[in-house]
Amino acid sequence: MSNLRKLPDFAQLDLFSVEFSDIATRMVQDVMWRPFFALGKKHRFEPIIYENGDVKIEVIGTTKYGIATIFDEDILMWFVSQIREKRNRGEPTSPKISFTPYECLQGMRRNTGGTEYKLLKDGLKRLHTTSIETTIRRRDQISLADGETQILEAGFHWLEAYGFNLTEHKGKEVIKGITVVLPNWLYQAAIRQKQVLTYHENYLLLTSGYDRALYKIARKHTGRQKYYSLSMLQLYEKTGSDAVFSHFCRDIRKRVELNRLPDYYMMLSPKYCKAMYEGHSIELPKHLWKQEAVTFWNQEKLLLDISPELSTG
Repeated sequence: MSNLRKLPDFAQLDLFSVEFSDIATRMVQDVMWRPFFALGKKHRFEPIIYENGDVKIEVIGTTKYGIATIFDEDILMWFVSQIREKRNRGEPTSPKISFTPYECLQGMRRNTGGTEYKLLKDGLKRLHTTSIETTIRRRDQISLADGETQILEAGFHWLEAYGFNLTEHKGKEVIKGITVVLPNWLYQAAIRQKQVLTYHENYLLLTSGYDRALYKIARKHTGRQKYYSLSMLQLYEKTGSDAVFSHFCRDIRKRVELNRLPDYYMMLSPKYCKAMYEGHSIELPKHLWKQEAVTFWNQEKLLLDISPELSTG
């Protein structure tokens, strides 16, 4: 039995087949520091609503599948990584991508058993059915009359379309191949090198949704700076957590205590304004001593500071 879902509206697109394994994990920057995904592995049906200045984002899932999770995002990251790898090699790409479940699961550093195949299929369905609505207000447009505000509204899904090539073997459904179509904005961002950042290879091994969200925030905001600090309230808003704020703070304190993020060392103020890192004392800036905040230290910068000889070697 074969059941490849038809994609008539995208038939004119060239088909891009994946070719690479063991490549760097990459993601579009715009997705990294706003709460586009549910943090847990269980279904979340409550919308994620984020407002910051002139930007409002609402993420809505269906009653059947819920909102796409931060673990489903791995699939999108794999697509972006494949596109960037091809572009870096000067090869053509397309938003229409063909691949096998085995290739995708391997690329996401997951097992390749039957359970993972089902999780992959469910994740693709959540990415397709999750809708994101954005509103951006602009008041600085010269062409607007006095007192007018330009309001830009947009809506999209993480996948425009998907299709499974299914066969039946001994009464069980087997996925032989998958075809997806990325939304144009995501594809256009992926082909622009400056809009994509590389993640640490061990990001995909993080099992806590909070750890993943904290890493993404640190990667986007800290970058090559020595450190970057965010208050608990800012983190609460940027992660889109559905936990009660007091419980969220408790959970973040636990993540800071465990300090499992690759590339970044976390400190919590005002409880811990000084700490030992690699046998050396580090201290938070004094303006952070009076508020509860998490500071993300760039480990590479820290090591250069405590070992100056490394920077000349």
